[in-house]
Amino acid sequence: MAKNDDLAVLQPLIRAVREELADRDADAIPNKLRKAASATGKHLPTPYQRAIIDHLIADDDFRSAVAQRWAGLDATNEIVDAFLADPSAAAPLIAVSAMEIRIDEVGAERDAARAEVSDLEQKLREAKARLADANREAKAALVAQAESDRRSRRGLEQAANKARAERDTIASEMDRMQSVMDDLTASNEQLQQSLSKASERDARRMQPSDRRTPSESGVTVSLPNDPMELAALLDRIERKLRPYRSPHTGDLHHDESAQPLRMPFGIAPDTAAGLVAMLDQEPDRSRIDSDNVAGAGLLDRFSSRAGRDAALGRADMVKRATQGAVTVVFDAAQAQGRGGFETDHGVVVEFEPESSADDTIVRLVHSLDDRCVVVTNDRELQLRVARDNCVVVYTTALIAWSEHLND
Repeated sequence: MAKNDDLAVLQPLIRAVREELADRDADAIPNKLRKAASATGKHLPTPYQRAIIDHLIADDDFRSAVAQRWAGLDATNEIVDAFLADPSAAAPLIAVSAMEIRIDEVGAERDAARAEVSDLEQKLREAKARLADANREAKAALVAQAESDRRSRRGLEQAANKARAERDTIASEMDRMQSVMDDLTASNEQLQQSLSKASERDARRMQPSDRRTPSESGVTVSLPNDPMELAALLDRIERKLRPYRSPHTGDLHHDESAQPLRMPFGIAPDTAAGLVAMLDQEPDRSRIDSDNVAGAGLLDRFSSRAGRDAALGRADMVKRATQGAVTVVFDAAQAQGRGGFETDHGVVVEFEPESSADDTIVRLVHSLDDRCVVVTNDRELQLRVARDNCVVVYTTALIAWSEHLND
């Protein structure tokens, strides 16, 4: 039986046989080849091709007839010629030719496989590149999402912290206001009691036109009938006596719950903003080195009345801006030995022996545990008054602040 490889080598012979069969009558066609003869397709099925080759080998007469047909075609094919002459002798030639054809087919298949592999490798590289791009994009998206989540959490935490701080501040302020209200209520009750007692005493005294009380200096003071006017008079007397009292007697209403007095971060104590920041915190007392203020930028007027008046004018401006006490201290030598007094705006003015004003300020600062502000450019004095709840503001800050208000 002919092999498939042999059939490929003998295709020219098979075509010649089909022509021979086509020219014969039906009764002249061998029985084994009738199906092959009746096939009309261009490509004859393999079983029919095998039947033709096997019949050529078995039937010498048919092979001779086909040989004559081949010779008439004037075709040249060494293998076909050898097969028609002796099929057994042509077998080696057919095998070699079939092997060559198979080698060519295998080579073609190999080349096709290589091309397909190359194409697949290219597609694989492209797929890997796309995968790498997708991984980078996914990683970048994850990083961006993580950063966004982190910023969101940080923003929420900051907002929560701010809300808590504001809540605590409001609660503290409410507590402070409640304490102030309690103090005011108690003070009002005491004042009402004092007014009631004063009214009762006044009713028992002489007629209003004759009612005068001698003072220790021999000067008489008229007492008003109206309780509110009497309270105002008592308040003025108390303020005038304040400079001559012991430093420990004026601190009865110090608010222990008040926030510590501090210069806010980022604000310089030698600027107007520094003084404003301190006054906004409502210190208990402000103590002013008045000689330093009088001489700041006014060296030619340091010892003059104009310099002292300028210092007192600025102290009055401070008093109008705060509820706390304001005290100014002069050296007596620069004030012709005058005694202490209080300005119309409530500023307490003290005169000390020559060159002892700084000592007085230091004594006042350290004798009271109050929230106080000291105004001076004197570096030595600044160091001497250093303690908790005492903040130094430079004289230059007071000058700048007062000049701004006068603009």
